[in-house]
Amino acid sequence: QLEAIERAAAALCRHHGWNERSVIGHLEWQPGKVDPRGFTMASMRERIRDRLK
Repeated sequence: QLEAIERAAAALCRHHGWNERSVIGHLEWQPGKVDPRGFTMASMRERIRDRLK
């Protein structure tokens, strides 16, 4: 599932000309919402950044 999130986010970034900093998690947008467990948004942004290279 993490790879699917990474791939989908990278595809959206490529399409819109964005970089990994445009990707946000639930908790960053809406306080009280929870992000999926097992990874941090910082680590996911690194993965997306690497995929966009």
